[in-house]
Amino acid sequence: MKSNQIKPLGDRVLVKPDEPEGKVGKILLPDAFQKKSQYGTVLAVGKDNKEPLIKVGSRVAFAAYGGAKILTEDQGKLELLDNNLVWVVL
Repeated sequence: MKSNQIKPLGDRVLVKPDEPEGKVGKILLPDAFQKKSQYGTVLAVGKDNKEPLIKVGSRVAFAAYGGAKILTEDQGKLELLDNNLVWVVL
């Protein structure tokens, strides 16, 4: 499935998380020890979203373990979030 085929329902938001940091100093970390990113870019917004600051292209922060994880062919791992957004960059 491709990311442009996913349309969030209600007030949900589709976010592409930033890539996690892969190293500490000069030490490369294995995937199991990489910290999950809590920041990302909004790819799609549900039609019932009442927050005018959240739109496609917005940079947002979200709760670490909220939302549903989705794997797509073109964008990799995505997160489908409802009201787990913490802030938006203006």
